[in-house]
Amino acid sequence: MDKSVRLEDRVSDLMSKLTLDEKILLLKGKGIYYAHPIERLQIKSFRMTDGPLGVAWQSSSKGKRTRFPATIALAASWNKEISFKLGKAMGKEIERKFLVKDDTFKSLAKGTRYRQGYLNSTKERVVRVRTIDDKGFLTVKGITTGATRVEYEYEIPAKDADAMLDELCEKPIIEKNRYKIQNANLVWEIDEFFGENQGLIVAEVELESEDQSYAKPEWVGDEVTGDPKYFNSNLIQNPYKNWQ
Repeated sequence: MDKSVRLEDRVSDLMSKLTLDEKILLLKGKGIYYAHPIERLQIKSFRMTDGPLGVAWQSSSKGKRTRFPATIALAASWNKEISFKLGKAMGKEIERKFLVKDDTFKSLAKGTRYRQGYLNSTKERVVRVRTIDDKGFLTVKGITTGATRVEYEYEIPAKDADAMLDELCEKPIIEKNRYKIQNANLVWEIDEFFGENQGLIVAEVELESEDQSYAKPEWVGDEVTGDPKYFNSNLIQNPYKNWQ
């Protein structure tokens, strides 16, 4: 572009040429730190310290997720009402938890190895560090009310997550295989624990509302939603091997 033209005019000209899909690409980013390039308009990818991605929840779920603009883009809007609505929308998680009756579920999916630990396991403000294969995540959870709790999750560099798990997190850390199985229109996540929680297998399903109806697979047993001893954060303080 002609650099002799005022910056504001150049920006307005570029914005008028961007398609809606291209604008969305710029908001959601490419990877965790890089803005998406728009080669048609010679807009290059560039690295942002805060990350352009906003809330994506990438590898921790294969289901559809809402992608919000990054916090720096949100701040640039100076719109407090929109910021408040975004916080409410991203912060609510509704899920139910069950025991698993047998291991027939293993024929339906391949397990993925998880390592996770807690910087804070207090029930009012759980702070979890997790690695899933070669990716790292930091999650903050509030207290559970019924089947609902607030939850915020962000992707972090895997090497940072590994360092936190090894050096900072409460011990022992949690190690498990997670299986994701589609049943009807829902994805069930089954956790098979190892180490001091060997023998414990639980299944979780995320819902859109607490009164949503759903069908249970044959391998799903009794519901334990809301029972604190099954919370991963409590399995550190009172592992499954001590329940007998």
